[in-house]
Amino acid sequence: MDYSLESTIWKEAQATFPGEAFTAVVKLAVSGYRRRPGYSGIERIYASDLGQTGLQALRYALRHVDHLPRGELPECVSVRAALRAHIYYFLESQVVRAGVASEMVIEDHLARALNL
Repeated sequence: MDYSLESTIWKEAQATFPGEAFTAVVKLAVSGYRRRPGYSGIERIYASDLGQTGLQALRYALRHVDHLPRGELPECVSVRAALRAHIYYFLESQVVRAGVASEMVIEDHLARALNL
């Protein structure tokens, strides 16, 4: 999975959905995730990737749907790779639908929609 645009997507989502609306969108992304059978590795997501507000919103959402492991480090959150990808795609689609996505984000969204 290429997360080169992840930080951009989180920043655009925070700008598009200010305050509590952003937290609600992240919570909606996490609650909409359905785990598929099989193994998915654990990845760390750092505040430097999401911003401090993004990390707080992600922690809040994970706590409310029982995805957050105990003993988290203060500077990051550990999630399964499949959940991380799901959140990435969900936020990307919300930013594109809102009509405020950058050209790079739109291109990434269209490439995935066309399976390129």
